[in-house]
Amino acid sequence: MEAVLQAKGTDAKTRLQLTTRKGVIWFDQVSLMPTDTYKGHGFRNDIFEMVKDLKPGFLRFSGGYFVEGEWLRNAFRLKETIGPWEERSGHFGDVWHYWTDDGLGHFEILQVMLIQNGVLFDQQWGIQNPSI
Repeated sequence: MEAVLQAKGTDAKTRLQLTTRKGVIWFDQVSLMPTDTYKGHGFRNDIFEMVKDLKPGFLRFSGGYFVEGEWLRNAFRLKETIGPWEERSGHFGDVWHYWTDDGLGHFEILQVMLIQNGVLFDQQWGIQNPSI
């Protein structure tokens, strides 16, 4: 089952509560990202515009323990960070003790770098020249 929930307002005291009379509700993956993203590439419009306006000379992808892990079994796997977010296996960040779904992987970093340089990398691995 897939559902899209849309807030009709803002209230800091609001909470989402799902209940059932029988059984348990399990969630596999939940995203709080808006559906309207920068040119459909998964980045919030406001944040991407702010970064673009900064005109950064370089972008650094997370490194160190996030990529290496304390143990090899928990290292960041390049091939597992490419493709649809819901199909990525994710990995355990054993140094900081949390699970990451790898929603921001190498593919997204490449997209940002190419967008910043005036070339947009689309989801089908084609190259377009958008008006940025």
